[in-house]
Amino acid sequence: MRLLPLLLVIAACGTEVSKEAPVSALPVKASANATLPVAVDTVPKPIQDTLTAAPAAMPARIASPTDDGCAEYINATANGVELVCYTRPERMAAREADLPGMLESAWQLAWQGAPRSIADDFERGISTEHVHMPDTLDVEVKHYRDCNAREPHAVMLYRVWTNTAGQVGWRSR
Repeated sequence: MRLLPLLLVIAACGTEVSKEAPVSALPVKASANATLPVAVDTVPKPIQDTLTAAPAAMPARIASPTDDGCAEYINATANGVELVCYTRPERMAAREADLPGMLESAWQLAWQGAPRSIADDFERGISTEHVHMPDTLDVEVKHYRDCNAREPHAVMLYRVWTNTAGQVGWRSR
């Protein structure tokens, strides 16, 4: 009785039932010991061609500037800040425009990493966070010629502070 609706559906679709066995497409897992089929070139090459063939040409090395890949960084603590920059001596004048932003970043990083303590006033129900940081922070900016330089060609010393409005001020030492 159940075959009748199935036969009617097959007949209504107009498809012929295949007499071949169905093909399953299960994924094949390769184990460490199994060998996988490899495509083999069916046209044999003469032995002379493989022995005298020139090796593949190596790609030409692209010349890169000596300061490629240098990473400038700021080492900031509440005791002082060291900025490391890679600037050639002839580009020092152009780098002066970046100085206020670098010094402000130095202050912010030192402030974020400064030790903190919390003072509780239980009688009034107030907790106050104190940031232990000096009023004026010493900043040392070291300019290296390139990544391979062992000594900086210029060292500049600055003092950085914030005013009551939270603006960062600075001057050279």
